[in-house]
Amino acid sequence: MVEFFEWVGAPSAYNWITLVGSVAALLTAMFTGYTALTNWLDRRQKLTVEWELEIHHGCFRVICHVLNQTSKTMIADRVRVRGPIQRVERWFDGRPDTKHESWGADTAPLQGVIEPMKSGTLALVVYPDASALRREASSWGSSLRLWLAKVFWRSLEWRLSSGPKFSIRLTLTRRDAPMRPIRRTHELRIHAATAIRMAETIEDSAAKT
Repeated sequence: MVEFFEWVGAPSAYNWITLVGSVAALLTAMFTGYTALTNWLDRRQKLTVEWELEIHHGCFRVICHVLNQTSKTMIADRVRVRGPIQRVERWFDGRPDTKHESWGADTAPLQGVIEPMKSGTLALVVYPDASALRREASSWGSSLRLWLAKVFWRSLEWRLSSGPKFSIRLTLTRRDAPMRPIRRTHELRIHAATAIRMAETIEDSAAKT
């Protein structure tokens, strides 16, 4: 150890120390540049999802427009809906696609493929639970949000959503890395009056069957 410190203090060691320091600084700069480049590429390679809602008498459809701006093929794996629902199904070829009984009531398979730099459209149909929908639409919290929404819209022109809430989570996977899922979540609310009319339609249909 003493010999090492003597060597470090000697003039002959200066060039070696300078060389090692220069190499370390160069490697650090290269690593920093590589990290910045990968982050820049990641920001450019985006997966964008736009959501569209279609309300019908006793259900509503959610249409997902997926824009794949990455270099990987994306597989739309499944969708899960949380809220006052009875069941959710994939909308395919103009009708609900019956799923296997192993799938939960709040989850549906999608099986869509979006190639790199391409877009794809996915759709699902959500059947609300009438009693839960009516309960949430009639709750004091929903009434308060509706009152606040009207006040803010009239005074400040702020849009505040009100009514029963649904949370939709779309899961996609990379074809070459299926164990690394990508999830996109969207929350929507149905106006309280619309939700009550929807609950009445569901109850009327159930009474006729």
